Amino acid sequence: MQFARCARFASRVLHLCQVMSISDAMKFVMAQRKEGQFKFYLRTIGRSVFLRGATSDIYCFEKVFLSREYESPIPIAPETIVDGGANIGMATLYFASKFPAARILAIEPESANARLLRCNCEGLANVTIIEAALWPVKRTVTLSDPGGGACAFSVMDDGAMKKICDVATVTIQELCERLGGRIGLLKLDIEGAERELFSHDTGWLGNIDSIVVELHDRYQRGCAKALYSALATMKFWQEIRGENIFINLAKE
Repeated sequence: MQFARCARFASRVLHLCQVMSISDAMKFVMAQRKEGQFKFYLRTIGRSVFLRGATSDIYCFEKVFLSREYESPIPIAPETIVDGGANIGMATLYFASKFPAARILAIEPESANARLLRCNCEGLANVTIIEAALWPVKRTVTLSDPGGGACAFSVMDDGAMKKICDVATVTIQELCERLGGRIGLLKLDIEGAERELFSHDTGWLGNIDSIVVELHDRYQRGCAKALYSALATMKFWQEIRGENIFINLAKE
């Protein structure tokens, strides 16, 4: 039993050494199941990153930097990026490193996540953080916890969920205007709110070059239907990587 634990520890450390030093990898493995914030240097982006142990932060980090699920199978070179559902900033950091000349708006509704998002993006002049929820109209919505951890807080209206707080919303059209009219890459990981986003006026799709979206029908049935209904009259092509769908909106 002891040998098996040691073997798992060593395997985990070696896996993490793809993106960090062996000393940080060992610290990461020892800290990931403990409560509290810890820091390590992420070699692939050349900066320190902060995570909260024993939380979904670990999953978010691994999804982005180990599984590389935001590595686009579609050739893209966006000048403007919206990170919808930025959480603690893992995808934001990836995009900032991959596309250093791009302007990035990182949208996150939950205050504790937003604090760590600001911490992780400190010093990145091309990143602007907006503490709000993406929604089809301007209003106040209730942030809820469906039980999936800090990376799964949702603005769905479901009485069975634990209510966290009320938050302001921001629309895609507003973000387009802030970025000069077009969004080169729209990333959406908004825990079921994509159903609402794609079920209302989607005229803004004409101002988007590409989308990477994780659908959450498991939380809110109808997310996939809403997305593809909105795209039905448009020319597009897609590829799938991990949980993400990459969509290129063809231009005439």
